[in-house]
Parts: sequence; C-alpha cells; structure tokens
Amino acid sequence: MVRWKSVWQRAADALASPAMKKSVDTSLSVEKRLEVLEREFAMLRDQVLGLKPLTKNWRATIGILPDDDLTRSAWRRGAAWRKRRKLS
Repeated sequence: MVRWKSVWQRAADALASPAMKKSVDTSLSVEKRLEVLEREFAMLRDQVLGLKPLTKNWRATIGILPDDDLTRSAWRRGAAWRKRRKLS
C-alpha cells in the first residue's frame, strides 16, 4: 500500500519553500528574470520528481494491535464471518 499522504505532504512542503514565497525582482531585465525563473523551476521540478511514494513495510505493522479481549473478539468474529461466507 502506498502512503500518498506523505507524498502530498512533501510536495506541499516543497511548494511552501522560501523559493516559492519570494517574488522576482521586477527591476531586472526580462532575460535575467527569465533566467531566475527557469533556475527556480528546475530546482522545484527536481524536488517534485524526486518524490517517491512510500511502500508499506509489513514489518512495521506487526504487533500494532493490542492483545486484549476486544482484539481477540474481533479476530473470532472475523473468522466466523469468513467461515459463513465460505459455506454459502
């Protein structure tokens, strides 16, 4: 399973970077402004394209449920439900 929230959060962080908050100095020539914008765009493009979705690590999920009556009841009810579905 892919954790897209992490990818979207990292993309939002990249967009909130100082480079995105500053404006281009309008006193510069058009060529210089374009050069600055192209450099900033390349930096942001590399950040966004470098983002990879996190894959689910099954080892991190082992033991996530507590060993209590509620959990054991859920396991029993799930097993009974699967057994009923299998028989029908």
